[in-house]
Amino acid sequence: MCWSISQWLNSCWFYRVLNYEEEMKTEVEMRTNKYGVVSSDSEDNNEFCDETEEENERKTGLVARELCKLFMRRCRTFHILLLESKAIQSDFPFLPPCTNSRNYLTNLRQLICLGDLKSELLIAISRICKDLRRICIGFTPNAQWKYHYEADALATLVKNQNRLQSFCLHGYKCFVSIIIDALMHQSNSLTSLELIDTDFHEDDCISLSALSLCQNLESLKIRNCFIPPNDRLFSLTSFSRLEEFEFRNEWNPLYPLPQNEFWEALFQNTKRSLRKMSFWWLRSDPKDGLQIIESIAKHCSHIQFLHLPVLWVHEVFLIFGCCTKLKVFSFSGDDFDANETLTQMGMIVPVTLKSLTIKDGNKGGWTFTVKSLEHFLDNSCASLKVIDLTECNCMTDLHYEVISRRGIAA
Repeated sequence: MCWSISQWLNSCWFYRVLNYEEEMKTEVEMRTNKYGVVSSDSEDNNEFCDETEEENERKTGLVARELCKLFMRRCRTFHILLLESKAIQSDFPFLPPCTNSRNYLTNLRQLICLGDLKSELLIAISRICKDLRRICIGFTPNAQWKYHYEADALATLVKNQNRLQSFCLHGYKCFVSIIIDALMHQSNSLTSLELIDTDFHEDDCISLSALSLCQNLESLKIRNCFIPPNDRLFSLTSFSRLEEFEFRNEWNPLYPLPQNEFWEALFQNTKRSLRKMSFWWLRSDPKDGLQIIESIAKHCSHIQFLHLPVLWVHEVFLIFGCCTKLKVFSFSGDDFDANETLTQMGMIVPVTLKSLTIKDGNKGGWTFTVKSLEHFLDNSCASLKVIDLTECNCMTDLHYEVISRRGIAA
């Protein structure tokens, strides 16, 4: 909302600047002497721009506050509230008094709050909202926090909910154990958990074992989190109802992968329930994480949506041969002449596959001719609806024509 208001004001400012420039042009012409020397000073124009920017920011806040008041008067129920840094650190009247029986946030179901210095706001919301189903709390990339009261305020909000189902923690670097302890009050209802850019050190890492009490968890996503490779992480392998799992590690080796035993246990315990999996880490050679790929092929025969990092040819064949119920599959292919491989791959593509994505890897990607792509499609028994090769550098207009002629979205 703040951004939209600011853009509207900028458009008004643009027209004011044009008018100002026309006025300045007329004045300059009048002040130009017969030798063509202009006596006006550009500092006046710079000062005008600075004042206009400050005025624009002031008016943005003013309009936003009035809109908030209008919403509170006209709308009795809000289901989703998204607050970011500018809104958190301003005096916007988001929270009417708790004594107001017609509080428009009473029936709030989803709260997304990203920014710094939000502890007082979270405490205020916790007094009003008792039936949140999803909470996503974190910090924007440039935000900094140092004190435990941020975690304490979030813990209070979590504990005060009657039946929290989804929780996302973003950018917390310490005091994570306080938040996980609070989540234990929602262990029976929690079905979705996301941990993003969160660090687990010492006591915080110990607290991970408590998550094993969330036995109804159906979705677990861990993105760019620092988790020391030790046995405490094994508690996360006990979710027998897990349907969706995502793990991203874009900073390897700073954030090391968990031990191979962890993946073997996770896939073994979820082999009947797991349907969606997204896995990504910086993979430099076939030996790096080979056991993980083999464990996926061994245990995840019921997987339907699978997204993997760089794969070598024999691993692609292994996945296709074992995961025969795939509907959506994506992977990266490193520098390789894939003409012969692509032809062979068409023969073993699962018949259930609807979408295939191949991306370039760390050192380039697969290269293949138009004829090889035609052979792949001719040999395939799958009714492919989507083939995404936009991130393959070898693609030409002729490649896309081959795909589109068969009624496949590219």
